[in-house]
Amino acid sequence: MKTTFWPGAIAILMLVSAVLLTAALAESEVSGKGKETMTEEKPAGKKDETGEAKKQTAEEEKPAAPVPEADAKAKEPSLSPGTYAVFETSLGNFTARLFTDRMPVTTQNFIDLAEGKKAYRDPKTGQMVKKPLYNGRKIFRISRGFMFQTGSANDTGAYNAGFMIRDEFHPSLRYSKPGLLAMANAGPPNTGSCQFFVTFSAEGCRHLQGKHPIFGEVVEGMDIVRKIESAKTVMTEGPPPEPTKPVDPPVIKKVAIKRVPEPSSP
Repeated sequence: MKTTFWPGAIAILMLVSAVLLTAALAESEVSGKGKETMTEEKPAGKKDETGEAKKQTAEEEKPAAPVPEADAKAKEPSLSPGTYAVFETSLGNFTARLFTDRMPVTTQNFIDLAEGKKAYRDPKTGQMVKKPLYNGRKIFRISRGFMFQTGSANDTGAYNAGFMIRDEFHPSLRYSKPGLLAMANAGPPNTGSCQFFVTFSAEGCRHLQGKHPIFGEVVEGMDIVRKIESAKTVMTEGPPPEPTKPVDPPVIKKVAIKRVPEPSSP
């Protein structure tokens, strides 16, 4: 039997097929877009969150910026032009200004001994030697309210340095405050050599005026001087017995001479 298709029926079939095909394509496109959005949003969120956390951690772990050299120097204690003795001790450091203008003989003697430019007697060999005397010296006498004494090559008060210097005094230098550097001696005038002391008070030292030349004063680290004063002591054998012998003598590890020049003209 022969089948006959009418033109109108063919047109209707083609139209229906086109509609069905268009609907199927549209559904597929919408479905694909939905899947794309879902699969990328979550990883994208994790990436951003992780990246932000890493950034924050990096900022927290970032080392502090170094202090500029100029700022570091500005924080250091400033010393006015002059000559200083920097004492490095087992209890801390302190600095003394030396009165080179008013006490030239005494200060030059101290500086030369500190820098190893002046000979003194080696207590072991008896020979005169030139080497820094004050490095490694023990503070062998501590009298609270009075002073501490050091500077002897055998770390006792009984030492012959092999030389003596004359006494010099200046009317402006008086035992009027703590922290003064002064020369020890053998008793009679003009018998000073290398031993010196640092005062703890004015009241306890006024009787020394005109007998022991003052040649410097502590300008930094007076708290260290106080620590030395508070060191534990026991009675000496004398004569006379006195509670001035340190149980654990503080040590002057090093004395460095520091010269601060006048500022240069612009």
